[in-house]
Amino acid sequence: PFGVGYIVLRAAGRIVGAWFGGMVAGTKPVVRHWMGVALMPQAGMATGMGLIAVHHFPGFGVHILSVVVVATVLFELVSPFLIRHAIAVRAGENAGEI
Repeated sequence: PFGVGYIVLRAAGRIVGAWFGGMVAGTKPVVRHWMGVALMPQAGMATGMGLIAVHHFPGFGVHILSVVVVATVLFELVSPFLIRHAIAVRAGENAGEI
């Protein structure tokens, strides 16, 4: 449950944050809508944050690293397809170049 929650809340945070940031920046609605999906890759930052969390909460170390590694692998496998779909197909940005 913790791992599923992490994945869902992380994705929701990226999508909502990108939408709000796009709204503030005045981007086209279609770009604003799909930019969060394009921000799903996470390997470096998530691994670093996981290691910091393990240092601060050593009793949960195995669980924290397990969730971070599984989520990282999942996002890194799926993200290239999501990025292409979000940017090139849905938002129409540089569709001819990708």
